[in-house]
Amino acid sequence: MRSKLLIVATTLLTLISAPAVAHDKLVDRSPDRDEVVATSSFEAVLTFNNPLMVIEGQSNAELATRLEGSADWITHPITINGTILTAQVNLTENGSYDLRWNVVSSD
Repeated sequence: MRSKLLIVATTLLTLISAPAVAHDKLVDRSPDRDEVVATSSFEAVLTFNNPLMVIEGQSNAELATRLEGSADWITHPITINGTILTAQVNLTENGSYDLRWNVVSSD
């Protein structure tokens, strides 16, 4: 009886703790981390390992920037083509900026 219980418990732990095989990963970006951009208007291009989800022309993907030290995030218009998210970024001030994104892939 005890060995049957141990087998069932081990099986349940294996099923519960099995990690998901497919995860979204950023595989390339431009501009790169810590890259200096010499113009206030540029394209940010993010490439992922899985196609990004677009349903009936709509996506909940987002790319935003903020001036370092600011609490205000500014979202930028994006386009999605398969695994690539492209945003037209227009910065209003010189300085260091943080960039964040949110995507959902179709995996």
